[in-house]
Amino acid sequence: MLDVCFILMPYAAIERPSIAIGLLKSSLKQKGIKSKVVYANIKFAEKIGLNWYESIDYRLPSDLLGEWTFSEAAFPDFNPNPEDYFKCINLDKSKQNILWKIRDSATKFIDNLAQQIVNMQPKIVSCSSTFQQHCSSLAILRRIRELNPNITTIMGGANCESEMGLTTHQMFSWIDYVISGEGDNIFPELCQLILTGGISSNSNTLPYGVLAPLHRDKAHFVLQPPRATVDYLDNIPIPDYDDYFDALNKSSLKGIVDPGLLIETSRGCWWGQKSHCTFCGLNGDGMTYRSKSINRVVEEFFELSRRYGIYKFSVVDNILSMQHLEELLPILAEQKEKYQLFYETKSNLTRRQVKKLVQAGVIWIQPGIEALDDSVLKLMKKGTTTAINVQLLKWCREYGLRVAWNMLCRLPGELDQWYLEMAKWLPLIIHLQPPSGLSRVQYHRFSPYCEHPDEFGLNLSPSPNYNYVYPLSLKDIKNICYYFDDNSESDIDDLSLLKTEKRSGLKKVQKFVSQWNQVFQSDSPPSLLMSIQDEELKILDTRPCALYRSLTLTDLHQKIYLICDRALTLKEILRELSKQYNLYCSLDEVQLILNELQKLNIIIKISNRFLSLAISENMSCLCSFEENPSGYTYIGNDDEYAVFGIQERLG
Repeated sequence: MLDVCFILMPYAAIERPSIAIGLLKSSLKQKGIKSKVVYANIKFAEKIGLNWYESIDYRLPSDLLGEWTFSEAAFPDFNPNPEDYFKCINLDKSKQNILWKIRDSATKFIDNLAQQIVNMQPKIVSCSSTFQQHCSSLAILRRIRELNPNITTIMGGANCESEMGLTTHQMFSWIDYVISGEGDNIFPELCQLILTGGISSNSNTLPYGVLAPLHRDKAHFVLQPPRATVDYLDNIPIPDYDDYFDALNKSSLKGIVDPGLLIETSRGCWWGQKSHCTFCGLNGDGMTYRSKSINRVVEEFFELSRRYGIYKFSVVDNILSMQHLEELLPILAEQKEKYQLFYETKSNLTRRQVKKLVQAGVIWIQPGIEALDDSVLKLMKKGTTTAINVQLLKWCREYGLRVAWNMLCRLPGELDQWYLEMAKWLPLIIHLQPPSGLSRVQYHRFSPYCEHPDEFGLNLSPSPNYNYVYPLSLKDIKNICYYFDDNSESDIDDLSLLKTEKRSGLKKVQKFVSQWNQVFQSDSPPSLLMSIQDEELKILDTRPCALYRSLTLTDLHQKIYLICDRALTLKEILRELSKQYNLYCSLDEVQLILNELQKLNIIIKISNRFLSLAISENMSCLCSFEENPSGYTYIGNDDEYAVFGIQERLG
């Protein structure tokens, strides 16, 4: 018999293993507990087709499309009006028949999968639920309970944090245990207690962070679930991904999936501890920043790459540790093994730090550039400026470091005038990497927007989409949901329907961002390149806003332009002229030259600083999307991503 069976349900990505389950499997192994991971996400992608699977996976998460497809399987007697739901998510009628077929397939899939799991004779079955995995996890555990009531069921993951986990436990009786928080230590302890019969009716025997059947009794009822945390990350084992590769190798999808590995070097967010970004709810109640030792991280990279023969790693940390930046990356750069890495960082990196990232094998970063306006950034409490963000985009383009970023809009308190101003200068940076799009800001549980809505003038309630997924009261939906809507806003959910005179600035930025993406991904993207030839600075400009295709800068013009490689104030420029060239110029003299360079569209004044925009002609190429360290799926070019309208609706 099997001790523990993990099930990774749809709609988890299939191009990489689950690090959460991989860690728990390793923790169980240390205690001598046998476990197996069933990658049901791969099985379901095979069943409905990878194109359809990823179409749902990449749909706007707050639409809950993935949850809806498994809602009937989880709650057979719950039949809300589907027409109202389709209207809520703006789903075209031509797509609805496909969605119904997938929903029907989901129910049959659950029946077959549950029987397969029961036949494995596990004593415990556990699901990790994050984003669009809750209904599918509830569905499979419910069916397993119906087939064999003796199997103990456990749920954990981000969807079980705080009130969400408490409500899941209270409302769905077929879930025996819910883990709230970090389960690395308490999950193996709980499993050992269950397997040895060591759990009594006394809650004191339970690991901290566990909700058990006894908590449904009035005598043990809790209003706020305990949250488990891990203080010393070096004690956590290296994740075990064996079952993922076994599943992928046996799958018909093997030939079109190029997997990447997940690795964790820290938890929490050191910036969030100082200033919590207003829209961010990712850390739940676990904001406290902790990182692994340098030696442990080096060991983990080596061990995972050796074991699986893969050198592509997506680091799942919320933010790169500054200690790791300065001490770990140089070690990785010198190692024989050459990794391809993804990291999340802050945007205020220096040129030296960007170079250090690239030398260590980092080919893709997500630096948290959510806006290109200082006033918007202040509303977000990002702790950065437009100049810093554009400066980073410039350096990343020069070093061939791909940047994943998105522009948020419709924040509480923003003014359209800010977007009108932004639209004037955005064409100057069309040669740099564009945002993936413009997205309306969302209101996520645990974010300051949701924790303190009154401070932002918000009147929040659960997204109405939850009414078509869960058979719960409004009170319980409020406690289980992650996405909220602002009732004080217009109910218009499409930017194209807004009156131009109200948001003309936002519409201009939206239009430009679309054009920006098109030209940047074209065969001949615009460029602004510079080189030193015969002690003169030569500039080649193919941007649509270029006044001259070729320019030559000499003497003080050249020196000032090179000094403004990083964004500087006028006084800082004067200081650098003195420091670097022993030149003592008047403020008016330098200002005059800066004005001339601005008129040529090759330097920009933002955040009260001056930044040169040209990059070295020796710039490095960006990695292809196929080289994504997180993994990649080759799904063809039949445009089936459009089947469910994969887009960002701005409203």
